[in-house]
Amino acid sequence: MRLNQTRVREFLLLTGLCGFFFFFRLSGIGLLGPDEPRYAQVAREMLARHDWVTPVLYGHTWLEKPILLYWGEMLSYSVFGISDWAARIPSAVAATLLVFGTFLAVRRIRFDARLDSALAIASSVLILGFARAASTDMLLTAPFCLSMLAWFCWYQDESENSSAGRRSSRVWLVLFYALNAVAMLAKGPVAPGLAALVIIAFCAVQRNPRAVVRTLDPAGIAVFFAVAAPWYVLVQLRTPEFFRVFFLEHNLARFGSNLYRHKQPFWYYIPVVLVATIPWTVWLLHGIADAWAALRLQLSGGGKANVHPLELTCADSVSGMAVSNEANRSEAAEADDPAPDSVFEIFLFLWALIPIAFFSISRAKLPGYILPAIPPLLILAAVAVHRRDHRDERPRLFPVAAHALLLAGIIAALCVAPRLAFKLRFSAASMMVAALAGTIVFLGVALPLLSAGWRMLRFATLFPLILAVGFLLRGFAPVVEAIKSSRPVAELLQRIEQPRALPLATFSLNRETSFGLAFYLNHRVAPYEGLEISPAVYELPAAIPASSHILVTREGSLPALRLLLAERKLRLVGAYSPQRIEIYEISPAP
Repeated sequence: MRLNQTRVREFLLLTGLCGFFFFFRLSGIGLLGPDEPRYAQVAREMLARHDWVTPVLYGHTWLEKPILLYWGEMLSYSVFGISDWAARIPSAVAATLLVFGTFLAVRRIRFDARLDSALAIASSVLILGFARAASTDMLLTAPFCLSMLAWFCWYQDESENSSAGRRSSRVWLVLFYALNAVAMLAKGPVAPGLAALVIIAFCAVQRNPRAVVRTLDPAGIAVFFAVAAPWYVLVQLRTPEFFRVFFLEHNLARFGSNLYRHKQPFWYYIPVVLVATIPWTVWLLHGIADAWAALRLQLSGGGKANVHPLELTCADSVSGMAVSNEANRSEAAEADDPAPDSVFEIFLFLWALIPIAFFSISRAKLPGYILPAIPPLLILAAVAVHRRDHRDERPRLFPVAAHALLLAGIIAALCVAPRLAFKLRFSAASMMVAALAGTIVFLGVALPLLSAGWRMLRFATLFPLILAVGFLLRGFAPVVEAIKSSRPVAELLQRIEQPRALPLATFSLNRETSFGLAFYLNHRVAPYEGLEISPAVYELPAAIPASSHILVTREGSLPALRLLLAERKLRLVGAYSPQRIEIYEISPAP
């Protein structure tokens, strides 16, 4: 009975946090950046054409990404109607599945770290951000990460060397291939490629090359092709240029050149990882240190199958919110022979390291590229905390202070964020409020951890984080909306042009605004100077409409417009000052 109550509490906690972090006020901020409105528009056009195979953007075949996100958005549009928040539903659902899948898999591998692993993933900055974005990154990360956990469950069962264990392990291996095929539909060959690199490296470290051979299971491979191949075959048959555009230009060229202008230094992902794992960064550093110690011991030949280098076992331990010792013993009895800490940690470490190293070599770098490396790092952090709790080690002053300072800094920064966004001067009152809020959070995190120990870590971390996310979604979202999203500009344009239904053109606007206007107004804009849709696909040609039209441009563009439109009349009909945008009505050409 006690065990069932614990399960219910854990599932309710995860359900509530996923609902709040991933779904609450998805419409609070309009689509951002160039990718969200493009992907949302692709799904809208495919749905309008009743075409579930060929992605289309502005009437052109669009082969930059595979189909999974568009399928998810089309289904979401069919259920909820076409909107910006409906375009984000697939990522939110994928993130939720990642959290619950991690909980169930880690429950089998390292029982005591199950809940904190899932909570850390649900609440980390990068996961939270991409879970609320209409992009392909979360739809790659969720199935890829769950496939890697499924593979390790198979590896764990294989190590039992029993026929019963091997029969049950076949299911995990087939699941690994099926999930990897789903990831292939999300973003292409990067999923099976990274999985192969991680598995080969791990088996090499474990001196177990037979595991690589046994991974090549015919049934699993058949499932992989049955899931992934049909769409790739169909789109290639319909559009013969698919292989060149998608595989050669959008995969190889993206990796080996700066065609897409995302060049960053080699060390770019070091600060990205530190920020991405907030608020668990401090404990992540402990997890990396433990995994590195285990890896060094294994490479030196001194590792033992069932002993961690810190001489710890996988015995269950008390964590986070208080759970009685009796309940923990009952839960521990249910665990299926958890893998040795050292083996699991080495696997997690290599799983995180290889994607980061791989994309550090790439010429093009974006934060989302290493999203599949973030969940294993967060699981490492949870395992590190539970190891210290298990050996009755009290939280130390320096890491506790660093953890509390990190959370206090987040709250203090949010207090002054609106002034930063609008480039206003700081007042003494705003600085005092930020300092007071930061001090309260620092003490509210540090004192419980130092006095009550690890059982307070969950509450002391999540409570201020929930407050911060709540402020972002309710208080700061209108600020971001005003200065970053094209949605308010589109609403202004609808009020101006609706009575006359004039064509729309742009001049000197960035791609983000142009793509956003095209989605919210549901028609292509005519760019005066042309618009690069994708370097490897096509551009919208330069075009100045001869008829009367509405022109959206940046403040200060009037001198250039008078030269371009020397014989035409320009009348200012609106402006949106937060983004320094002006709107003109242009008379017909003579």
